[in-house]
Amino acid sequence: VVGMGYEVEVKVLEVNAEKHKISLSIKECQPNPCVTFAEEHPVGSRFKGVIKGIREFGIFVSVTDTLDGTVAMRDITWDISYDEELNRNGIDKDARTKNYEVGQEIEVIVLGIETKKEIIRLGIKQLTSDPYAKALGSIHKDDVVNATVSKVTSEGMEVKLDNGLPCLIKRMDIGYENNKRLSDYKIGDKVEALVVNVNPDRRYVLLSIKALEIKNEKDVLKKLKSETNKSTLGDVLGDVLKK
Repeated sequence: VVGMGYEVEVKVLEVNAEKHKISLSIKECQPNPCVTFAEEHPVGSRFKGVIKGIREFGIFVSVTDTLDGTVAMRDITWDISYDEELNRNGIDKDARTKNYEVGQEIEVIVLGIETKKEIIRLGIKQLTSDPYAKALGSIHKDDVVNATVSKVTSEGMEVKLDNGLPCLIKRMDIGYENNKRLSDYKIGDKVEALVVNVNPDRRYVLLSIKALEIKNEKDVLKKLKSETNKSTLGDVLGDVLKK
């Protein structure tokens, strides 16, 4: 805190002779709190801080009296949620922050520090290992899987594989066999579907019942064609042998 009559140390930032203006800075003469923090808490270190604010893009955590760090939404939890894609008209933006509140003390891990910009990236989920890493690595495109419905909305449904991995089936990927519609499904129903997209980086697995039905139809037609060709060839060989 400074006031009239105080003697302070300043740094000259800019001199504008034409406007007779000199830009000074007290801050530039003081130690950078971010540099001090980086020395005491390098990347990978853990510490406890108090939540200063919660916004739609993340959580602000007090790291010093004058400095805050940020936990981005993607670094809060390992849980895979398709809420944004299943609820386009009413996204629950607080789904990942519902267990946190301003004033709460939490443990975080330092993910990155930009001292010049005074940016400190923090993480919560990185305090533990990724519970879905093995499951994400074991599923591949074109796999046929069995799953259980865990959520149904007007845009599609979220299902879970036997290993607990959450996957998404969009409305347009619901099967058309027996005219079964999205509204016909309920939580707990068992479904069989084809894996059409796997993105481990985005932690995104897309399934399709319709694609599996199409694949099964093609497989049946291919088998029938193959059997028809064999029968025709057999008939021809039989006629030749008779001669």
